[in-house]
Amino acid sequence: MAKHRIPQPGQQVQLGDFLAGSYRFPAVYLLHLHGEIVYVGQSKTLRWRIETHLEQGLKSFDAVSFAPCPVSQLLLVEGYYIRKH
Repeated sequence: MAKHRIPQPGQQVQLGDFLAGSYRFPAVYLLHLHGEIVYVGQSKTLRWRIETHLEQGLKSFDAVSFAPCPVSQLLLVEGYYIRKH
């Protein structure tokens, strides 16, 4: 996947590919480990939040999927994904 191409919502991006990109926008995100969803969250700056998860080391994950959305919709979209998964 090209660095600057935003994947379709829900499409998994391997962690190394994600970190090579510039995902600095608001989004609801899903953390995956071996294809299973292990966490759903939201952030105003997606890359910063994923880097924080890595630094804290509290969650194990090897891929990220996300749905970009306006900040005003983050809670609504996050709630949808939590209920769905």
